[in-house]
Amino acid sequence: MVGDGKLRENLQNKATLLGIEDRLVFMGYQKNVIELMAEADIMLMPSKIEGLPGVILEAMSCGLPVVASDVGGISEVITEGYTGYLVNDFDAAKYLNRIELLLNNNSIYKNIQLNAIELIKNTYLMYLIAVKFTNTYKEILKI
Repeated sequence: MVGDGKLRENLQNKATLLGIEDRLVFMGYQKNVIELMAEADIMLMPSKIEGLPGVILEAMSCGLPVVASDVGGISEVITEGYTGYLVNDFDAAKYLNRIELLLNNNSIYKNIQLNAIELIKNTYLMYLIAVKFTNTYKEILKI
């Protein structure tokens, strides 16, 4: 698990209670997140509150399938079964189901991966965003 914050100790205690502490590594804050993503199989984001997290876009650009909570702006980039998977109501069984589906079905995994990369290439590259901002400002200013 990458990241740090006030819930880290609670998560570590929960892992111990579940008997899975030997299968988790709490890495804390990391500067090399992209390198870590390149080594991962899936990005899991069970957040309760989000906007549109940049880390999801980064994961998708690395070809890392995302399973995330359907909160905030996440559904703007994750289309269920096409660019990733969304989970409502923090349903642990559904998170596990989606993770197993991705890990056990190479065809689905590859399709999600390719669709996500394509979305990033067509919509979220910095120069594309800059062009959209420029065009919006020109329209507002009537240039």
